Amino acid sequence: QVFIPPATFPPPPTTSTAIAKCLSNTKKTRILQLEKMLALNNTRACTGIATTRATTQTKSAAVRTVFSKSRNSSLSCQLRSARSSVRSLQASSTKRVTSVASTVSELAADAVVDNGNVEMIESPEQFYDALKRAGDKMVVLDISTKTCGPCKFVYPHFVTMSKEQEDVVFLKIFGDYSLETRSLMKEWGIRSVPQFHFYSKGEKIESHGGANPDNLKAKVAEVKARC
Repeated sequence: QVFIPPATFPPPPTTSTAIAKCLSNTKKTRILQLEKMLALNNTRACTGIATTRATTQTKSAAVRTVFSKSRNSSLSCQLRSARSSVRSLQASSTKRVTSVASTVSELAADAVVDNGNVEMIESPEQFYDALKRAGDKMVVLDISTKTCGPCKFVYPHFVTMSKEQEDVVFLKIFGDYSLETRSLMKEWGIRSVPQFHFYSKGEKIESHGGANPDNLKAKVAEVKARC
């Protein structure tokens, strides 16, 4: 038998020492766990921040793009509107110049036109006075407007008749000359021009429409023969 002296055996740990060692190991384990959890949370937080930052940058870029497109679109609309306004002003200016030129041309034409023995009527009073002054003579009234092309075509023939037939009174009235002449047009029921009204002793006896010179001459001769 081998005898081992008792001193070679480690002394058995006391209860307090075992408990302290156990608690120490538990704290270390818990600390490690907490450190791991903290590291994991930090990693997740960093990842989330990076993701959020990237998302924010993407959204910001998208917003800038939309804003830029909207701004460009707005500028394009403004540019188109400005160009349209310029074209409208140019067209309006052209129309005004054309209108002024036409008016000047008409005034110049009226200034040099030969009215022969045709009396121009500018008011109802002048018209009724002309009928009274005509006495027993037949009166032929040319009813037209300043913008009527056929009226301008037939008028020289009307002037020629006034020179050739001194026993007939020839009158002319522009229906659009004034409010007074417009009222006469309405009173007479004029719907088209040129119109020619025939009067004898102050009374209307016949009417004729159209710009055919030959038909007008024939009508004047026909009505004159009846008077």
